[in-house]
Formats: sequence, structure tokens, C-alpha cells
Amino acid sequence: MTLIQQAARVCVEVRAASGSDFVGVAFSGGKEAVCMLDVCAQHFKHVHACYMYLVPGMHCLEAPLEAYVRRYKNVTLHKLPHFELAHYLKHSVLRPHTDGADDIKDYALKGAADHMRQLTGAEWIGWGWRRGDSFIRRKVLNNLGVVSLSQRIFYPLADWSRADVFSYMRAKRLEVPKQVGAATGDSLVTSGFDVAEAKSLRWVKANYPADYERVLSVFPFAEVMLAREQFYPDTVPEVPARGPRKKRDQTGAIQPPQDGQVGRGENAEEPEKDGAA
Repeated sequence: MTLIQQAARVCVEVRAASGSDFVGVAFSGGKEAVCMLDVCAQHFKHVHACYMYLVPGMHCLEAPLEAYVRRYKNVTLHKLPHFELAHYLKHSVLRPHTDGADDIKDYALKGAADHMRQLTGAEWIGWGWRRGDSFIRRKVLNNLGVVSLSQRIFYPLADWSRADVFSYMRAKRLEVPKQVGAATGDSLVTSGFDVAEAKSLRWVKANYPADYERVLSVFPFAEVMLAREQFYPDTVPEVPARGPRKKRDQTGAIQPPQDGQVGRGENAEEPEKDGAA
């Protein structure tokens, strides 16, 4: 069975399990998301593509997404807040504290999937994760399987390699997502924009000043990241973590977590173990 046939089989399983001919997919605009959208558009009557933003209305990030979606008559693009945005607002990251911020619910991927369901009416949500992305994603996919009946999520590209993704894009004539930061020497794809990273901000400020102003309207202290990079290049900025707080040594470098500790990235990505898949 080819990887394309395997992805198609995953879609068939989801249709059978859901009894529905429409689904939602997390659509970041990255290469895996683009391939997943194309696969799902072929096997479902309608697909709801859900883009999660940190700053709404950023033309440099949203225009490419809208261009991809226009390729399909059966795809609708939805825009909703990224789950990290709740984290940033709650902990006043790069912005002043506001009344009510302490009451904001801090949630991760499972909550994001539930938000997509409420927005679109689709019960099943697809993610473009690959086992080769990271150790954590491999662990999640091994635990859940490519189709999780209990969590109603699926991963059609789970066994694809990076080379497979590019081969599929060439075969289907899908435009490879542009590199955010290419003009300034930063290697960061569109789906990787993060207001807490200087390379993201530097690229937006240099190429899309109107979008940069949008960033500052939500995160008015964001320029601190650029100043810190300029005047203190050897320090690593620290964003409040969900897991155990990162410790630093006397030089300011972050120490690795102790055995049994879970860092913010791992805690954010790993859903509950699914015994049904």
C-alpha cells in the first residue's frame, strides 16, 4: 500500500466512524497542512480548514492560506484564536496585565480541537503530524494510532517523510509555503510564526509594516524581543511555562529538565493516551 493509499484509507475509516461526509482540519499553512488539506478535499464532501492565529488579520500569514483554499470548491476557511494566545494573555506575555486575564482558561490541543468542533460543527478533526516530526509526536501517534475513536482525531500523514511531503506537493503542483524570515536570513515557515521569537518579528517588521503594527496592537511590548536580541544576544528569553519552570545556571543558560519533568512543548502537544485506538 502506498502512502497516498494509506492516507486515503484513513479518510475512509473516519467517514465510516463518523457517519459524516465533512471534517475539520487544523490548517497552519505549513507544508504538511497543505498536503493534508488536499488529501481530505478529495475524500470528503466538505472540509473545514481551521487556522489558529496569535494576531488576527496579519496579511503576510493569512493571504497564502486564502490562496490555498481557493483551489477547492469544497473547502471553507475558518479563523480562530490559537491556544497559545490564551496562554500569552493569561500570563501577560509581552503586554500589560489586563483585568480578567487571570480568569482566562489556559488550554492546549484538545481544547483547540473542541473549539474547532464548536465553530464548524465537524466532529472529527485532522492534524498534519508526522512521526518523523519529533520524538513527542512519534510517541503520541504510537499511543493514539492514526485514527483515534475516543478523541475523534486523525493523522493521515503519520507515516510520511519530509521527502514524501515535497514529492506529493510537486506531483500535485501545490506551492511550497514561503519561508517567513527568508529576506533577513531567518529560516521559519509561515506556520511557525511566534510573537515571542525575534526572527518572526524582525521579518514582519522589515517586510510587512502594517502587520507589524497589528502585532504591536496586541503585544505592545513585543519590541523588547528585538532589543534583547540586539543588546543581549547571548541570553535566551523565557516565556511562562505550563510545566515546571525552567531553571537557569549562573550564565543565564536554561538547564535541561530533571527526570520526570515535562517541559512546555511536551505538555502542550501530548493528548491523553487513547486505549481505544
